[in-house]
Amino acid sequence: MASILDIGLLSFLTPLFVLVFVYLILYAVFEKFTIFGDKSNIHALVAFILALLFVLVANLRDLLTLVVPMVVLFFIVLIVVLMGIMFLGIKQEDITSYVKATPAVTVTIIVIVIVLFIFGIGSIFPELVGYPTASETGLGAEIRRTIFNPKMLGVLFILVVASFLVRTVGFKK
Repeated sequence: MASILDIGLLSFLTPLFVLVFVYLILYAVFEKFTIFGDKSNIHALVAFILALLFVLVANLRDLLTLVVPMVVLFFIVLIVVLMGIMFLGIKQEDITSYVKATPAVTVTIIVIVIVLFIFGIGSIFPELVGYPTASETGLGAEIRRTIFNPKMLGVLFILVVASFLVRTVGFKK
């Protein structure tokens, strides 16, 4: 039954959305960092070719359509939290100066985005990330079994927390 909220036809436009999104992001990055020199035509051409590659390779397109909504949702939640903090009376300049003075905030945001991308990669390419099945054999499967062992992940987490504690507590100015 057809309804006003039926967005099934938008799934046919997904390749177009991916093309435009990747093109705009890559073109902006190329213009900002002048990777290929100062020629805008070359930036546009390379960005278009890479965007076309994202459209034509189904796994890359699926990865992008899975991860980008999660990243956007994360940033929307972050903006809502910051607006709530500003409603409590803290000024935007104070928040900006705190974020600039505390690199942990930036690192935390980057880590969350990387974790979202790793989740997406694990969903789209399960053979690359994650714990292998019992039937998988070979060196790669053994390495993944070792790295993604719960005991190993727990030890890694404790070591990371300990390193941050030592850095924070041990080097007071």
